[in-house]
Amino acid sequence: MACILSACGVVCLILALLVGKSSSDFVRAAVRTSGRIIAVIKKEGDDGPRFYPVIVFRDLQGAEHQIESPSGGNPSAYIVGETVSLLYNANNPGNVRMDSFCALWGFALLPAIIGLANLLGGVALWFRPTPASSSHSAVLQ
Repeated sequence: MACILSACGVVCLILALLVGKSSSDFVRAAVRTSGRIIAVIKKEGDDGPRFYPVIVFRDLQGAEHQIESPSGGNPSAYIVGETVSLLYNANNPGNVRMDSFCALWGFALLPAIIGLANLLGGVALWFRPTPASSSHSAVLQ
């Protein structure tokens, strides 16, 4: 069991590092701008409705772009007319992310937490005293 937990922990931590590096590279090269929520789309899912903001923004050349956020919530975190901070790739303005901790780092943080918990659990299992070793030490005393 310790091997499985430790291995899962290492795999999750590697995944977190890869996703975190991707986010870091994006942030480093991204252009910061603001956008405006022009609509909130309701989509039904297995766990109930979720609300996705539709955002319009202008790039450095003044071209207008409209995107639907890939992440939604219930209740909606946004209202029509609200201004939001965005980051986008100057070479590909369709590659846009909300400038928030969760949008930028959430997909790296979740596997990091799971990986760390699994790794620590696995290590704890490796070093826990076994019933045979504790009864053996009692006999020696």
